[in-house]
Amino acid sequence: MAKLEIYLLGRVEVLWEGQSIIDQLSHKSIGILSYMAIKKDKSFSRNKIANIFWDSSDSNSSRYNLRYNIWSLRKIFKNNDEEVDLFIADKESIRFNDEFNIYVDAENFHHKIKNSKENTIKDLEYLKGLYKGEFLEGFYIKDSSEFNDWVFYEREKFQRNYIKILSKLVDHYKSIEEYQKAIDILENMININPLKEELYLQLIKIYIKLGDRDLALHHYKRCCTVLREELNIGPMEETKKIFNQIQKGEIPQEKKEKEIKIEIKVKKKKTNLNLHYTDENTLEQVLERINPDRDKKIIYTYTYPLGNIEYYWISEVVDRIIEDYPRNILKRLPKYYWQDLSLINSATEKYLEDILSSQEMMDNKIFKALEDLLSEISKDEPLVIILDYVDAIDKKSLEFIKYILYRERFKNMTLVLIGKDDEHENIEEIKKYFKVEG
Repeated sequence: MAKLEIYLLGRVEVLWEGQSIIDQLSHKSIGILSYMAIKKDKSFSRNKIANIFWDSSDSNSSRYNLRYNIWSLRKIFKNNDEEVDLFIADKESIRFNDEFNIYVDAENFHHKIKNSKENTIKDLEYLKGLYKGEFLEGFYIKDSSEFNDWVFYEREKFQRNYIKILSKLVDHYKSIEEYQKAIDILENMININPLKEELYLQLIKIYIKLGDRDLALHHYKRCCTVLREELNIGPMEETKKIFNQIQKGEIPQEKKEKEIKIEIKVKKKKTNLNLHYTDENTLEQVLERINPDRDKKIIYTYTYPLGNIEYYWISEVVDRIIEDYPRNILKRLPKYYWQDLSLINSATEKYLEDILSSQEMMDNKIFKALEDLLSEISKDEPLVIILDYVDAIDKKSLEFIKYILYRERFKNMTLVLIGKDDEHENIEEIKKYFKVEG
């Protein structure tokens, strides 16, 4: 195992001998490590690095700041067993020491793509697993515009390669009729680029092939809604043509034996997050069953029939976490959680300090930030979230619930949904895809 592990795909993480030391590093030190780690065998000009990270300072100040950060990194990553320095440097250049055992996920990702002669499914699935999220997701440095531009370029490059990998996997799983795997990957691709109409069209065609007219129509309407709300345009002629064929019943039904095979493939997805539905009269019995030892943290949330105020319930969850958990615990959590959640809840700003806030209001940033926050606080203490009156939940928050159910990260968390109408469209939407306990 590498002594130093640098993870750049997704939220940045730095491990030293298996332990996270990200909180010991300044933003500039993380940036320097990241910039050099992408090409860890390359030698870098000290002047260039100094100018990238301190472009508003004079040359003497920027070189001094670089020397200080290099000294800090050497001190943190001092190898006590062997006298091996992290860097090899002189007055003009700096590089990582080849003798220092370093693993970089982004470099591994790039190397596998570049040197893979055959796109085997095993290789593609491995690469898919390496990509945990956007390159340096949510990471910015104030007053370092050149570095931020570099991050943007690298982020786009890695995402393009990731999309190509997912596209190849979708084609493969469709060809062998592993339709549920193809559907899951397409949903992931839509989460990355919700305006890509071709992805919805592929979903529609899969559900037509599966003989599920209702879901084919659902994804057509979903596509139309996104295009209209975000771009003020309608769907392509090909998409409308397929919709008209479904409406007129011109899509042929599959044979009976095919339907039996399909029923097995599209069965409700099992999720690691424990999911329960009840009414207010039987809530106590459900809680007694899922929390018999009363050792789980209970967060009670409520939704009101206020119309579709976006992110209302998500913001309510954030409020309850801030109220119910000690501030010193929340202060220790990575600040990018609060950075992205501040887009919908200003109460998080007290945990931000001087981090640059994102200009992009993107669902996946908000969803990922709350997912990471919930995952972190439920690690040591099992968590139960009660959502009272799921009938009134806003659409964005309902999408978040489906998002975390699909992601399968939570083994230590339970979600209890309370409703007044067990046939309401909100609970039906969840039941359509996931197994819900009573």
